[in-house]
Amino acid sequence: MDPNDLLLWMSAKGIGTWGRFRAAVDELQASEDVDQNDDDLAEDAPAQGGFPIHHRLRLNFERLGHAEFFREDFPNGWRVVPPTLACISDELGHIGILCGARTDKVIMGVEERAEDLRLETLAQPECPDRIQVRADKPSQLAQLADAARVHFQPEAARTLLAAIPPIDDSQLETSELPLGNDWDVKRFSAKTLSWATVAPDEARRAPIGLFRIMVHCQPHYYLRLRETTYCVPVQVGKYILLRNERRTVVSYAPKEGEFRTPVSCRPPLLLDRALTLCSGLVPRVSNGLLTYRNVSSTVAITVSGLLRQKP
Repeated sequence: MDPNDLLLWMSAKGIGTWGRFRAAVDELQASEDVDQNDDDLAEDAPAQGGFPIHHRLRLNFERLGHAEFFREDFPNGWRVVPPTLACISDELGHIGILCGARTDKVIMGVEERAEDLRLETLAQPECPDRIQVRADKPSQLAQLADAARVHFQPEAARTLLAAIPPIDDSQLETSELPLGNDWDVKRFSAKTLSWATVAPDEARRAPIGLFRIMVHCQPHYYLRLRETTYCVPVQVGKYILLRNERRTVVSYAPKEGEFRTPVSCRPPLLLDRALTLCSGLVPRVSNGLLTYRNVSSTVAITVSGLLRQKP
């Protein structure tokens, strides 16, 4: 199924289960090797045959603002986002990127009312096309959104970032490590940015560390910090560990407007989305790095600060 057709199908359904989503892309021969709720997915793994298509599509749909997966209201499913024109400003003016549900009616409504503006459609691999409208003034994009009856989000990246706390200010949930010594336990290294197998007792004794424990074939992530154990989202746990180890992994090239992170240290979802919405393009994957494009210095500094990193 073409990603544009997949988004159209999701737009018509509105909400569904993970199984229904999988069924919609089953012709792409998705693998069962990676658990549906595992957010620690290596984006450079397709070359190794290890990152299934349904997970790549899920990640891209989320970071592009088209759909949400595995939230409290639908822990084993997805929900499409209402059609939204997300506005971004750059040196050339103002850009509106069409996110969320895309029915034929929505697309036609935007196209018909953008005649005096510069509308561009760009194909992306394993993503719906980027539909972008460029204008001289943000008010023109707001008027377009109103006429096309889609939501309008001014300064989308900055607005999103303003609502995100720093990674070490997140409300971490205290927990207990599973009992017993038969668990498959791996520890994340801030030095190598990879996982290595350790004994369960090492996790229990560690004053600090990030551990992945498979419980009933489900990955669970535990952060040991000041001898207290927390259950954490994996990407949050990585950056808290990196901060405590005083390791900087992000970089920013202001001339190119490119923000880079290692593939294994993809930012948490909302930061990932804010960086992606700067261009409407999924990050480029090359040489073990994710490169986000058209990122302003303000956004780069804000994201780095929220990650407790120094670009």
